[in-house]
Amino acid sequence: MVAADDLFTLLRSLESELPGEAAAARAAVLEQLGVVIEEGSSLKTLAELASAIDQRPEIAQQQAIERAVFGDLAGAFERVAAATRRGRAVAVLESLRLDLREMARLGSLGAFDRLRERLDAIAGGLETDDGGEWPRPTLAVISGIFGSEGPAIYEEAVSRTPGIDYEWVFQYEK
Repeated sequence: MVAADDLFTLLRSLESELPGEAAAARAAVLEQLGVVIEEGSSLKTLAELASAIDQRPEIAQQQAIERAVFGDLAGAFERVAAATRRGRAVAVLESLRLDLREMARLGSLGAFDRLRERLDAIAGGLETDDGGEWPRPTLAVISGIFGSEGPAIYEEAVSRTPGIDYEWVFQYEK
């Protein structure tokens, strides 16, 4: 409910005029991102803006954009974005027919292993129990769970063998 209230507040803020310098800062950031606010399409604009912000790798850069566009409502944008990321991840995990409670109990490494097992099984031709279809195990599935940097993070994680990183340990023993 908080995110829904914040969403409506953000939509109204995109439609409202800002005073002088704030309007110029917002316009500059929107132009840089290639996002245009069209009358009556604030939800579409917000989605485009959220996507453009998500593509920025640095959190400080994301926060600067949020402050320039929303001013004091930047915190509301972050709450909506966080709720959206969680919802997106849950939707993807459910489409993979993974038990969310079990995933939470497994911890981060166990949950990652379970996700990887499921994706590998789907790629290997695993049939669903209910005769439905699996989502295609593409980068979109990984992005849905881990965000825009997800595919790179996933590839890095899959390429490493779990265990002790001896290079990291030895640097402190010298």
